[in-house]
Amino acid sequence: MLSKYVDALRVSIQGRLKDEIIEALGAAKEEALREFGDGRAGDFAVPGLPGGPLRISPTARNKYEFILRNGAVYLEVTSWANLPALIIQPMAYVFYQHDLGEVETMVDDIAAFFLEPGFEILVSSFHLAVDFQGEGFELPDARDVVTRARKRKVEGDGPEPNTMTFGRRNGALQVQIYDKTEELKKSGKGWMRDVWREGGRYTEGLAAWRVEYRFSRKKLRELSINTIADLRVGMGDLVQAVVGDGGAGPWIRIASPDTRGHGQDRRPAAPWWEDIKAASLDGIPATGLLDEPSQREPDLGHTETMLFAYLEKWMALGGGEGLHPSETPLEEFTDLLARRYSEHLDFKGTSRLEAIDARREKMGLGAFPLDAQ
Repeated sequence: MLSKYVDALRVSIQGRLKDEIIEALGAAKEEALREFGDGRAGDFAVPGLPGGPLRISPTARNKYEFILRNGAVYLEVTSWANLPALIIQPMAYVFYQHDLGEVETMVDDIAAFFLEPGFEILVSSFHLAVDFQGEGFELPDARDVVTRARKRKVEGDGPEPNTMTFGRRNGALQVQIYDKTEELKKSGKGWMRDVWREGGRYTEGLAAWRVEYRFSRKKLRELSINTIADLRVGMGDLVQAVVGDGGAGPWIRIASPDTRGHGQDRRPAAPWWEDIKAASLDGIPATGLLDEPSQREPDLGHTETMLFAYLEKWMALGGGEGLHPSETPLEEFTDLLARRYSEHLDFKGTSRLEAIDARREKMGLGAFPLDAQ
């Protein structure tokens, strides 16, 4: 196994564009139309957004009048009231440099830049990938694939097929097994090899293969996964719904070729597929904690757990100033964190109370009670 990666995420955001943003977008697009080039970069420098200033395209996509992108993210923006105001799709490399918590913060910052407070974020699609290598590995025989998918497709550019796809492209769930090394030649994502090398398991010259799980809004809705926070909690439930575990039957499994004489339900999985299943579920156990959205409330315990985890990660990195955790008291780290947070607020041009009020509104909590102040 090379590793497991988040490979794609698409979110739609309901809300109202800020009036000044609509004016600025319109002016920038007019400029882009006159130049018929890449557009003007300087108008949309979202604070803290990686990839540089957003550039606006002179073109549109259906009712999404404004298309913007930089090195890290692709955006579609519309002022039509009956459509999500924002569609955000981070570029692939972002997921190999930032975890989902950091991506969630990035999406939230983009939405806050473009929209009035009170916007709602909805995950539209999500892809998770497991990459692996195997000497002499070939795609499984179709007779050994046990799946509930009605649509199956085997294809390839050369004499031998190198891609198997199960499920419809716009269906609730799709699984694809393909030669990732060959795909890199087309996509130009040569940096993926550096990601594999960093994991310490990559064998140079040996083909890398990928099993990719693609979840659409329909599947996400079945498990009440709406926000990125939901996704972080429920990722194990999603994967378990595909590969099976904990009593759940798999949507797909690859059986051992030497069991073709047995009934499909009695055919055990091939050893390599057992490895894929284990890697897919590693570190993301199913929680079963996702309820209907109307029944969910902000979970202080989960928030604290995530806060402590990120604090430990930040201290492990020396707080960005090379501090050594074993030699630096916790108080020095927390003092540094307080200073960094104040600098962050100054950079965004807001106060701590304004930021907290805005966060509470996004969480659906309303204003902070006076008797608690």
